[in-house]
Amino acid sequence: MDYLPLVSIIVPVYNGERSLPVLLSALKAQTYPKLEILIVDNNSTDSTAVILQAQPSVRYIREEQPGSYAARNAALALAKGEILAFTDDDCIPQPEWVSEGVRSLESSDFQLAGGAIHLRFSDKPRLAEWIDGSMFLNQATYVTSNFAVTANLFVHRQVFEHIGLFNAKLISSGDAEFCRRACMHGFRITYVETARVYHPTRKSLKALLRKAWRIGYGNGQLIAQNQGKMLENYLSLRAYGLPQPNFQRLRDMDIYLSYPQKLLCMVADYFVVILARNFGCVAGYLTANQG
Repeated sequence: MDYLPLVSIIVPVYNGERSLPVLLSALKAQTYPKLEILIVDNNSTDSTAVILQAQPSVRYIREEQPGSYAARNAALALAKGEILAFTDDDCIPQPEWVSEGVRSLESSDFQLAGGAIHLRFSDKPRLAEWIDGSMFLNQATYVTSNFAVTANLFVHRQVFEHIGLFNAKLISSGDAEFCRRACMHGFRITYVETARVYHPTRKSLKALLRKAWRIGYGNGQLIAQNQGKMLENYLSLRAYGLPQPNFQRLRDMDIYLSYPQKLLCMVADYFVVILARNFGCVAGYLTANQG
């Protein structure tokens, strides 16, 4: 890699006092030499601001409009990098994360890249973690559908200059909407296994329900904006079918479920994730139309 572009790392955070020390340590350990780090405090009420303002290597930004996409847009307005690298405050990027992400965009073939998201399980994972690991954050699969989540996403600046910013009105699915909008304009996305971040699994069914509701709500907002064709329509009867958890992914992570455990996983997935996601979609659709 002869030419080294400046990379702007952008992280939105809300009440991240527990996760920030580990994240900051991981960002400082990056092997890539040309970095700026922009962390956006999205109206935190804990000591997030105090932690960030004490970091001379971090550009602290405060964005009062609620929502991670509004926060990312605030950082994009100030970022100087030729490549924008996105992750979340509960992720732990590995030391080669930026280097490998930049390498994947070194040629002119791709302008967006989704890096690998490795899940961190507890010592004895239970039902909520089984569901989380089998249903969510499978970046390799996402990229085949022309998007990647912002827990691990690299984007050339030219993409934002050409198609605009994230949709700040969305509470979820803004990364999918942005990536697919980019692909519709001729930009291409690739998957890069070697650009890794670690992400904790959700430990409770309540946390999964909240996540599913949020995902569905964002999809409902998009459908109301006549962009539903770009994402799965959770308003349709088809969306109420039985889930198909990726148990092979769990086996790849050395988690082996018995048949009764798989059945329990599918039933809980349906009543906790599928229904919450679909009802969230209805709520997002109705709220957006009222607005």
